[in-house]
Amino acid sequence: MKTLGTAFKQVYGEALKEYGFKKIKGKYPYFVRLIGDEIVHVITYKEEWCIGTNYKAFVVLGGVATIYRKILTFEESPKNNEEWLISNAGVYCKLHPFSDDEEYIKKIMKFEYENRNEDSLMETIKYSWNITEKNILCALNETKSLKSCTKFFNKFKPNLTKVYADEKYVKKWSGGKYNEGLLNVKVYGSVGYNEYVEDMRNIFDKYNENEMYLIKTGISGLTIEDYKNNFNMREERLNELLKSYETLVNDSQWQIKVEEELEYRKKTNQAILQNYGIIGG
Repeated sequence: MKTLGTAFKQVYGEALKEYGFKKIKGKYPYFVRLIGDEIVHVITYKEEWCIGTNYKAFVVLGGVATIYRKILTFEESPKNNEEWLISNAGVYCKLHPFSDDEEYIKKIMKFEYENRNEDSLMETIKYSWNITEKNILCALNETKSLKSCTKFFNKFKPNLTKVYADEKYVKKWSGGKYNEGLLNVKVYGSVGYNEYVEDMRNIFDKYNENEMYLIKTGISGLTIEDYKNNFNMREERLNELLKSYETLVNDSQWQIKVEEELEYRKKTNQAILQNYGIIGG
């Protein structure tokens, strides 16, 4: 009987080929597509816990990375990369935050198949591909420029784009190895500061809107007083973010540091892509 890994590579390998993906060299099942020489699209999976012993389950994950993040991490398992990868349900819920189609969300949250039943396994993987094509792949297809990457991160993974006017952020690891904040500096720069502010405030407004919806519908269990406190906390963090960004793009010394770091990351990550056979082979 085929294993999950073998069956997934068979179905997804064939289906993703026409979209320009290929499985990279290495122990983990990362299917990768390179857009230009700066953007990487990824689709993979992880096994998921399932009640009882008669069934098993998996979750399909996808994501976007650029060569301007700290470092590409294909040597780590998909489970360890969930900070920047997103599931089909995650994509759907971000695009439809007020959806009440709980049955559909539950169906795409994870994919269950009967243990030791190859027909069930293959049928489930094929079904998962249909869902992935409509959700994850559709989102990735909208992300083919650095500017659209910032839109993707702002929509699906806003925590990845935080910036800090901190020496450790640029030269060390305090921003996290998945952080894409310097991409915003490259894309918006000082000329696009007002646009950057607008985009960050849109994230702020949508988060507040979603929290208020959850309060009004009784889903979250929070109170209006909780909302006010959270609002003020988020406003403070937003102001700190904008202040840091302004320093990075307008201070001459920081401009030099950021430019040097962006070039270092580019060379480091392109070497990683070459090592995995994504470029130069």
